[in-house]
Amino acid sequence: MKFDTVADLWCALALTDLRLKLLPYRFNRTLLLADTPAAAPQLGDIDRKEEILSLANLVRSAARHRLVFNMSCLRQALVLRSRLRARGIQASLVYGARKDTASFGAHAWVEAGGMRLDGFPEKRFHRFKG
Repeated sequence: MKFDTVADLWCALALTDLRLKLLPYRFNRTLLLADTPAAAPQLGDIDRKEEILSLANLVRSAARHRLVFNMSCLRQALVLRSRLRARGIQASLVYGARKDTASFGAHAWVEAGGMRLDGFPEKRFHRFKG
């Protein structure tokens, strides 16, 4: 099993940021497409809850060390989904928005193992339908 480190995940976040900034949309289109709503989690994924949560926390920790890179929720979600899938865990990228305030706020997160992995204890953002 591969163990991810904060440094490894920071590099993945930085490379994701550079990819999104430097490459035309046609190269990033499949990366950015939201997944269909997550199907029922596979039994094995539920058993791996601690592993999923640990990796999500490591990605958030790595993102705190921004330097010159944009380590937004989108970049974090893309890296987390990629790393979870590399471990054989079904993970879905979700886009949403904040509905309960006067200002618009967009957000991206990952759902895996029956969990919403966006770091917010409450559901501040609601998924886009469609």
